[in-house]
Amino acid sequence: MKNRDALRSQRILIIDDCSSTLQILGRTLSSFGSIYLATDGKQGIKIAEDVLPSLIVLDIGLPDISGISLCKTLKSHNALASVPILFITASDDSNIETEAFEAGCVDFIRKPINNDIVTARVRIQLELIEHKERLIASTQIYKNIVTKLPNFVSYWDNDLKLIYSNDENEDWFTLPEQTIGLHLSDLLKGSLFREVQPKLITMKLKGTVSFETEIEVTDSESKFVSISLVSDKVFEKQSGFILLITDLTRLKSELQAPHRDHSTLVKVVDFIGESVICVDLHGAVTFMNPIAEKMTGVPKRDAYGKPVEQVMKLIDSVTAEPLINPVQFVLSEKRVIESAPETSLVGPQSRKIDIEESSAPIRNAKGELTGAIITFHDVTNLKRAERELNFVTNHDVLTKLPNHVLLFDRVEQAMHMCTRHDLQIAIIVLNIDYFRKVNDIHGYAIGDLLLKKVALFLNEFVRETDTLSRHGGDEFVFFLNNVADANHVQAFCTRVLQAFTEKWCVTSDLSLQVTATMGVALSSVDAQDAHTLYRRANAAMHKAKSETRNNVRFYSAKIEKELAQYLFSVKELETAISNQDIRVYYQPKFDCKSRRISGVEALVRWHKGADHIIMPSEFIPLAEETGLIISLGEKVLRTACREVKKWHANNPTLSLSINVSALQFNTSFVETVEEVLSESGFPAELLEIEITETVLVDNEIALDIFSKFKALGLKLSLDDFGTGFSSLSYIKSYPLDVLKIDRSFVLNMLNDSKSKAIVDTIIMLSHSLNLECVAEGVETEEHVKVLEELGCSLLQGFYFSRPVDSSAIESLLEKLSSSKEHRHN
Repeated sequence: MKNRDALRSQRILIIDDCSSTLQILGRTLSSFGSIYLATDGKQGIKIAEDVLPSLIVLDIGLPDISGISLCKTLKSHNALASVPILFITASDDSNIETEAFEAGCVDFIRKPINNDIVTARVRIQLELIEHKERLIASTQIYKNIVTKLPNFVSYWDNDLKLIYSNDENEDWFTLPEQTIGLHLSDLLKGSLFREVQPKLITMKLKGTVSFETEIEVTDSESKFVSISLVSDKVFEKQSGFILLITDLTRLKSELQAPHRDHSTLVKVVDFIGESVICVDLHGAVTFMNPIAEKMTGVPKRDAYGKPVEQVMKLIDSVTAEPLINPVQFVLSEKRVIESAPETSLVGPQSRKIDIEESSAPIRNAKGELTGAIITFHDVTNLKRAERELNFVTNHDVLTKLPNHVLLFDRVEQAMHMCTRHDLQIAIIVLNIDYFRKVNDIHGYAIGDLLLKKVALFLNEFVRETDTLSRHGGDEFVFFLNNVADANHVQAFCTRVLQAFTEKWCVTSDLSLQVTATMGVALSSVDAQDAHTLYRRANAAMHKAKSETRNNVRFYSAKIEKELAQYLFSVKELETAISNQDIRVYYQPKFDCKSRRISGVEALVRWHKGADHIIMPSEFIPLAEETGLIISLGEKVLRTACREVKKWHANNPTLSLSINVSALQFNTSFVETVEEVLSESGFPAELLEIEITETVLVDNEIALDIFSKFKALGLKLSLDDFGTGFSSLSYIKSYPLDVLKIDRSFVLNMLNDSKSKAIVDTIIMLSHSLNLECVAEGVETEEHVKVLEELGCSLLQGFYFSRPVDSSAIESLLEKLSSSKEHRHN
């Protein structure tokens, strides 16, 4: 069971230069423990050194240092090297992702921030920390136990160099300060080493060898000992052997004096922490201690004389097949038998108990075999923790599919086989089209349910030799092993896409129609390593998305070049947002009757270089596609509220209109608006939120968000009215305050009777519904006269002013104010 109290006591450091991101993440993660916030790398390093956080959430793009460089700096700090770091980013550049993982990052949080996904990913990392701490504690316990054993226990590599010894107090040998790397001949000196050398050869052939001998501990003391050599392989790339020395001096003395009371030895065995069972030469039980009775569920009075298999029933932990008790091998082979890796004991009430065991022969004073002994202990909880840790490390929490770690491991192995046997594999990246809209309209819970449904569905297409993984968000990756050719892969992709034509039954009362886009890369053609193959399949997928979606594209060099340019543009845009290169401009709105400025609309321009200005139509689509519109929109809101609030000193009723993208239109944005109003002191009744009709189409949460905005006191405006669906039900259903006539109708109304009729109709409709009406695209005096005759409330267009920067608006406001005072005087 998860230790929830431990999760709540963690220390989380969040480093991000965006204050709203800090606040959103701070609120989201506060349930896990103490939250520490930093706005740049220097401050982040100082806090990290002071509080030693359990986990760090780090923006990949900071003003004073790149997130990857900061990650490397933190990892170079001894006290912080093991702290997991999650990156925040709006980019999906696989090169950056690879570089981040190489720097020490463990996972990514994508922008725009999804609170549920953030919570899940942070919880996974904190649970991994907890598992790791448990494993470290268990390892330390075992180390302490081994250190306190009366035996000399050591591990050596195949070059006879010492790797580990439990003789920390030099109870057995006088060792130099630096013991690691000590050669065996420097420990077992002279004749003893010569006696051991042939035994090492026997050990390599048989796996284990034991013998008894006498060793000199000091010049005046010697011991009669049993030496066991056990070949072992503890790591994939580290093999060696265990050297175990047991002092038999006292036991030999006891055996040579049978009249002595052996009750003391029995008591010791009864109360040690291990289960102990002894058998005679026929495998019948002759002794068992209380712990063995408890673990087997068999009282010793019933066990004595019975075959050990009836008392201690062993099975394979994986297959549940019965196992021969190791003491039988000890009796037949007359040697120590090491623990089998997957051994379970059938305990009381048939409960399966994972155990570690060790068996050895029992000999009399003459060295003759008289029986065998087996010791064992319960490792069920440790095995469970290891399995859980392995699963969460290699699998996606939501869908239980393999994650990128397991996928890349399998792909790398397969590519080695491809090279040797002239085979071919394919990587296919699949994205659900417009999945972000599902989350925005129906909420993240529905989005997660859809992802689970898709995961189950896609898994039906893979063979046993293939892998389907999820890399977060709506991205799934197929690894197809041993494919015939590109035609085979094309046919596979076609079958998958055809299946997406059916509606997805997400809940009993909700079905969704979604499609998918796929990108393919082949090993023999496109790459020779897993990461490059994935990156190129991802590039092909993005190319397919940029075309028609709901289709498949194979990788080509041209696609890579286009993707590189796309990623460069994304990086440029991200940098421009953080470096103040995207600036807020304002276009005034004039009262039709008084010709005075009633308000301003906040717009944006990208200043690229000294003289080059990029219009919104060239970069807003990219911002929406990448999610950067969230940070851009927040920046515009904060800047505009701050500047217009300053102008209220002389123009207290000046209103501010802010355009809101469909991607921004969610509950998080409502919280951001409330926060900005509080921080800036901007009057809520003077803030107008402008949306287009597309925001309202199939948006089930729109009414709830409108209600929240109205509760704050904001005005709501429907922009570009007349160009979209123009359903009157929107005006009826939503609490709108303003209708904005699209500029195309205003521009054409002087020469086109139909355009003029539409303008007239919208103005009359606004009057009937008691709504304000704003006409955009006013460029001539004639436009002004006609709109005034039709009764339009407010006018906006180049006739009065183009969009200008804040200093120009200030000048215009001062000029109009001076003109007003002059007329008044």
